[in-house]
Amino acid sequence: MKSFLKAMLCTGLAAMATASPALAASFTVFGTPGGNQRGICTSGNGSTGSTPQVFSGSCAGDSIGRSDGQARADFGNVGIRAFAASNNPVSAGTWNSSANFSDTLLFTSSDPNVRSALVSANFILEGIMEGFNPCCQGLLEGVIALGNSTFFFRINPSGSTPVSLGGLTVIDGVVSGVFDVPTDALLRTPLVNVGVGSPVRFSISLDGGVSVLGAGGITTTGLMDFGNSFQVPIGSDAFLLPSGVTVNSGTWLVNNRRIGPNVGGVPEPASWALMIAGFGLVGSAMRRRANTRVTFA
Repeated sequence: MKSFLKAMLCTGLAAMATASPALAASFTVFGTPGGNQRGICTSGNGSTGSTPQVFSGSCAGDSIGRSDGQARADFGNVGIRAFAASNNPVSAGTWNSSANFSDTLLFTSSDPNVRSALVSANFILEGIMEGFNPCCQGLLEGVIALGNSTFFFRINPSGSTPVSLGGLTVIDGVVSGVFDVPTDALLRTPLVNVGVGSPVRFSISLDGGVSVLGAGGITTTGLMDFGNSFQVPIGSDAFLLPSGVTVNSGTWLVNNRRIGPNVGGVPEPASWALMIAGFGLVGSAMRRRANTRVTFA
């Protein structure tokens, strides 16, 4: 799975290298069953574009088993889901889903002499792997690329290392490496040195899947559901920034705040000053109008 994540990451970064910041957003989703999957499948492909993408696929159930999954990529937000069922100890039910979002960020400073800054990125990771037994596997991998730094994390409850965070820190909540225990955590990258005043690469990816085998005629199911997402937080700091530094990207990241559905931007101090000045002008005009006498012939 990691090789596919690296391929998506390289594709996104190559697109960013040839595009201006305003045109750099890229969304990739993909879904596929494993090699032993039975049934009629509507899968094995996905899509890439400059607007948010969703891909869903499935392998219809037969006497052996079935599988399905979904991948989605939005601004600052990716999610994947994979489900599989099998009642045969030879033919596995499998599914793999992948999603990637790539864009460029622009860090700026109130000090014109600042050329670089040390920043950390915040992320929320939510999901669960459930319904497994020792015969089955579930795996989730994620990638964060910021500037010249890349961070890989992995959740593999059936492996010798259930959780590997690749340098990320859990600020709040838990990243679970146990089947049937949810992951709900705020993650933070180490400090990254980024350029100020020039485009900075940014990419987030998820790749994951399930593989299950039946046992003794008993149907076994597995679910890897991180569809609710790996995302830049909404309504709080997207990045930890030095004093005087902020970050923007298109309309989805405004002054270090991710703008999501039904979430408005918080006015900056300059905006408040303009609003207050406007209120003052309106009040002054109303007072002048109240003091003006109108006479009729």
